[in-house]
Amino acid sequence: MSQDAERVLQRQLQRLQLEEQAATSDYNAHLYNHDDDSAAEAMQRVADIRGRRDTLVSQYRAELERTTYRAPYVSEETRQARGPSEMDSQDLANLMNTSRYAGRGFTSQDYDNLRRGLGGYKATRGLESK
Repeated sequence: MSQDAERVLQRQLQRLQLEEQAATSDYNAHLYNHDDDSAAEAMQRVADIRGRRDTLVSQYRAELERTTYRAPYVSEETRQARGPSEMDSQDLANLMNTSRYAGRGFTSQDYDNLRRGLGGYKATRGLESK
């Protein structure tokens, strides 16, 4: 989802950049010809294009925020009091990093990859040796 939205955003930003360049060229040409009314209109077009660009970027950020999962905050006390059946991938990563396997830098994403299968883990993490 976010890759599609990012691709659409990039395409629209490129189009707006071309429009802004054209409007800026018009503005400069009108200033050179001492046509103040047309220069003011061109300046307004530049401002409108910049406003559309800012709106587009803020809509993309809002969409990204809406579609990105954020785990709720859990205090350290609550996290330490969890039983094995209540642990999430971050708890398991922390547990792994404090065990005899510490130093490998396991993350919650590594555990999610392990849950999907060893093939997915190897594809993202590579082969590790002792």
